[in-house]
Amino acid sequence: MNRQRLTKDVLCDLLTERDNLVKDYGSLEKTEDLVSWTSFFPGGAGVWRGNELIGDALPLYFPEKPYMFVAHNYDGSKSYRRMLKRGWERRNTPFWKTFLAYLDYANIDPTDVFMTNVFMGLRTGKAVGQMEGGGSYFESQCLEFFDRQVAIVQPRMVIVMGNHALNALYDYERKVHVPHPSACRDDAKRADQIPKKVATLVAAIAEMKRLRR
Repeated sequence: MNRQRLTKDVLCDLLTERDNLVKDYGSLEKTEDLVSWTSFFPGGAGVWRGNELIGDALPLYFPEKPYMFVAHNYDGSKSYRRMLKRGWERRNTPFWKTFLAYLDYANIDPTDVFMTNVFMGLRTGKAVGQMEGGGSYFESQCLEFFDRQVAIVQPRMVIVMGNHALNALYDYERKVHVPHPSACRDDAKRADQIPKKVATLVAAIAEMKRLRR
């Protein structure tokens, strides 16, 4: 019996639960359409859609027990609108160069990953920083939805990227922490920095595999 879940069904569940739980956006904007390219949820589908400018179609099946990478927030509202218009996200950035290097060094297949965020709203200014502007219940609603994300996605491991996301998920015990990929900005130094930045992730994967023997 094939128990694989359809990607479209999992995304439908995620978006439905987000809309049921996260309501107090305040002055923050809410994502609507999904960027048609490899991009983190909720702006994108959170699953691998290829490495080209125009993304592949959604994979038919959702990855089984994926590695769930969690950043702090998706992006700024202006950047999100530009991505929707052109259909793709800029690849030549420190974030994507380093994130893909993380996966490569940790021997994680991109098709075996779900990429998401703690906070669901779009900042009205720059993408980085705390989520000022959310309503008084926004943070608690996003944290409640994060628990639902984990329940729906059913990850084998949750990898939290960056200190902002780590602080937001302080009470979530089952996590591995790595530095935010954007912190690795120097192309020439990236190869030397990656092993140190993902050392905890590589060790956690090795321990997980050891326990499964």
